Amino acid sequence: EIFGPIAVSYDKVQSQIHLKYDSWQRELKKCYANALREHILKLHNTVCEAKTKLEDINLEGMAGTTQDIVIGVTYILEIDKNFGVWGEQVKLLIKAENLLKRQRHIFSDWMECNRLLGQYQNMEQVLTKRKSAMTEQLPLLQRRVETEDKAVEKRVSNLLTRWESEKPLSGDKTPSDAINILAEFEISVKKVKLDYENLLKAKDALQLEAGLSGSEILDALDEINTLKDVWTAVSDPYQSLQEVKKKKWTNIIIREIRGDLEKIIDKMKSFPNFVRHHEVFPPFNNLIRGYLDGMIVLRNLKSEALKDRHWKSIL
Repeated sequence: EIFGPIAVSYDKVQSQIHLKYDSWQRELKKCYANALREHILKLHNTVCEAKTKLEDINLEGMAGTTQDIVIGVTYILEIDKNFGVWGEQVKLLIKAENLLKRQRHIFSDWMECNRLLGQYQNMEQVLTKRKSAMTEQLPLLQRRVETEDKAVEKRVSNLLTRWESEKPLSGDKTPSDAINILAEFEISVKKVKLDYENLLKAKDALQLEAGLSGSEILDALDEINTLKDVWTAVSDPYQSLQEVKKKKWTNIIIREIRGDLEKIIDKMKSFPNFVRHHEVFPPFNNLIRGYLDGMIVLRNLKSEALKDRHWKSIL
């Protein structure tokens, strides 16, 4: 451009701008390709895993246990539900890959979407076979699921009966023992809950009535969680009490012992209402207050007027 006596050349500026633009474009394509590669690999692994699990399912004849049948039917339903979603994802990934190809992107360490599409189609074939087998074996599968239904019902009944008799409510248990008992029951109840949920899905697929509501399982799980919160809250003051008990008689100072017990009481007063109103709380609270009430006896025993001969009479 010429402005009177001044001439301005844009060639170098334009060249720099084009180089910068090309650099940005390469970086953008690289980031896009990396993100696309991760999505392709992730979906490919998901589809391959689903295909392998579907191949392992055998619904024909009397093969496998009843629980295997329930898990198999449930898994077929799950894959059938996700099948359409995965198909749409495959189409989007193919379009994204074609976009990179039109941009003349240089692919390195790349999985072609055609491989993903091939695995998806293979999984479709396996899924179709399993759904067909499930339809053909419907009467037999229904009988097997009904048998498993009775077995699960019995397991639930036995577990809930044991829970009612063994749940840690009494004050004779330490918090650590109570928490361990709760952890064991939590594992058992969650397993039964999972079995029950799988059974419901299988019943739905095989056109059977739902049966039990499962509310008792959920109630037991809620009670376990509540008790865990209560015993966890109590465990801290309980540990503080054990530290007080460990002090040697020759080294104790009555005023300090009383102060430690009062601190424990104050800490317990700050507990949430559901902890303080739970039946686990009063026995422990009464125990601490009983120790406080016994301070006068402790003070008399610590008196200098008490001689060795008096101890011999006491003991």
